[in-house]
Amino acid sequence: MEILNKDFARLNADASNTPTRFQSIAGGLKIKFCLANRDPNGNPTTGIERKLTTKNGFPRGDNSMKEATDGLVGWSRNKYLNIWTCNLTEDILGFATFPGGTASLDGVVFLHSVVGLERWRLITKVELPPMRLDTGWVYTIFGVMMVRVQVELL
Repeated sequence: MEILNKDFARLNADASNTPTRFQSIAGGLKIKFCLANRDPNGNPTTGIERKLTTKNGFPRGDNSMKEATDGLVGWSRNKYLNIWTCNLTEDILGFATFPGGTASLDGVVFLHSVVGLERWRLITKVELPPMRLDTGWVYTIFGVMMVRVQVELL
């Protein structure tokens, strides 16, 4: 979360590498990403859910990690950024939905082994902006983890 917040505030160490043509308009956003502390019903949450599944991986185009049977259903895209981590069976690090798609599928999916530290910068590049989010649970092979992130205005 710290890396994501630095990137969007333009406080990241490589901000000076901004291409010349964008330097005059580059700036930090006045927002902060944090783990959700309330679910859509107002109940307390850690913002992280885990679910074991009988599937040993998910191929490209398989959204079953976002469904109740094999995974976890996304929360409202109007209030949360849904991030799924799981074993992806093809040579991809992750994928995101296009804006305007099915609301319950909206979010980003990452290969479980790329989640953590600098690798979280993938979220900056993959999911945001068309903005509609540290966890150490990277060792599972047969499971899905859901991170639910909220955006706060500063």
